[in-house]
Amino acid sequence: MAPRPRLASTATFLAILAAAGFAHAQGPDEAYASAQQSISNYRSSLNNIQNVMARSARPERTAEQRLADGDLLLRTRDYDRAAIVFSQIVEKHPNNAPVYAEALFLLGETYYRSNQLASARRVYTRVAEEGRTGRLAAFKPRALARLTDIALRTGDLEALDDLYRRLGESSSGTADSLVAYARGRVLLAKKDLSGAKASLQTVPAKSPYQHQARYLLGVVALREAIAAVTALPQAEQKSPRTLTARYANAVEAFRQVTRLPPDTDDHRHVVDLGWLALGRLFYETDQWTNAVDAYNHVGRESPEFSNALFEIAAVYVQMGDALRAQRALEVLAVVDPDGAQAAEAGLLRGDLELRTGQFKKALATFEGVRNQFDPMFDQV
Repeated sequence: MAPRPRLASTATFLAILAAAGFAHAQGPDEAYASAQQSISNYRSSLNNIQNVMARSARPERTAEQRLADGDLLLRTRDYDRAAIVFSQIVEKHPNNAPVYAEALFLLGETYYRSNQLASARRVYTRVAEEGRTGRLAAFKPRALARLTDIALRTGDLEALDDLYRRLGESSSGTADSLVAYARGRVLLAKKDLSGAKASLQTVPAKSPYQHQARYLLGVVALREAIAAVTALPQAEQKSPRTLTARYANAVEAFRQVTRLPPDTDDHRHVVDLGWLALGRLFYETDQWTNAVDAYNHVGRESPEFSNALFEIAAVYVQMGDALRAQRALEVLAVVDPDGAQAAEAGLLRGDLELRTGQFKKALATFEGVRNQFDPMFDQV
């Protein structure tokens, strides 16, 4: 290490000599300024070298500290940086079993939450394959549950049979409630209503998946009701009285969902979905006031608020209250102008304005819808 400072000093001395030699062709002031610049450059280079040496001398962060860093990035939704941190841990610390296991699962969670489902499937599959024994075994049920969700979201129904088998093999200890919930989802997707009900009913009340299981039990009850209605004579299938009686079990199931405590963001979302389901059932059975009450329980902060606004507007239309329907659609245009219902909501709003004699307003609304969606149509 000793020769390096001498080499740097020698280089600087030569630079100063070169500047001095060049000074014969320069004035004294220019030569002095040139020499000062060379000395300044040397000092700057020396400082940079010292900074690099200081950084290299710092102790490297432990695997546990890096895991905490990645977890914080994941919680703050900095998914790109979280994925980098977890990938580095998995690559560098395969022999640190506890950290490796958690980092691999959280890498899958990072991809899943950022909607990179193909990458998430790859990582969760790895967790499930490596999780037969060791530290990863604790993460295997959660990985299989996520794989089930990805299969349902991507329409990969062929994967459900294998997932159902593997979920049965993973049922043990505290993972029982998660496995029961995931198996219920698989059976529901396979239209095995009795099997889905039996599995979902085993999810205990204190399970973190109780809200989701209760909601799916409502879906099961609704599908059973729809099957019963379909078997009725055509004339009875659209009778509000008949539908009210047939949907009674489903209504009660979703009511139970709305009574559950909204103690986490996910649970609060499930409760909102329960209110939304009640609103739709009341709409189908011409119970307009009950439908309005159900939709009004969905708050502005909910991911379902836009759906509730659009659907409550449809209820007001059925009630003949065009003014309230317009107001709901106007709020929807402000809070979610590019949402899934934007085009349909804009057309309904323009139609209501037209019906109530607000011709200029209706024209402006229709032109706004056209201007918003014409470019998309041209691209298609």
